[in-house]
Amino acid sequence: MASPVVTIVSPTPSTTIGERDPLVFTVTDADGDLKRVVLIVRFPGARVHEVAYDGETWAPAYSASTRTVVANGFQYAVRRETAWPASPQLQVIAYDNAGNETV
Repeated sequence: MASPVVTIVSPTPSTTIGERDPLVFTVTDADGDLKRVVLIVRFPGARVHEVAYDGETWAPAYSASTRTVVANGFQYAVRRETAWPASPQLQVIAYDNAGNETV
């Protein structure tokens, strides 16, 4: 049994994100049994973090974000209601029904 896998779709790592661009990525599990995915957005320069998605609900500041079904998981497009206040870093915490975890 393997841990869930996070794959960045856009922006390409190490590139600059536009102030209104979404963070797009997939979370998949080879067994197709994802249990929960939690998304935390960090702004290191501001020493701030925000829980964008708690596994069930988008936070108000991220209500324009989406989650769509893909093979064995989901694709997320994380959008902030207002412009990104600083360069965001995304932390994805995902685990499956067997207890395998990706952080």
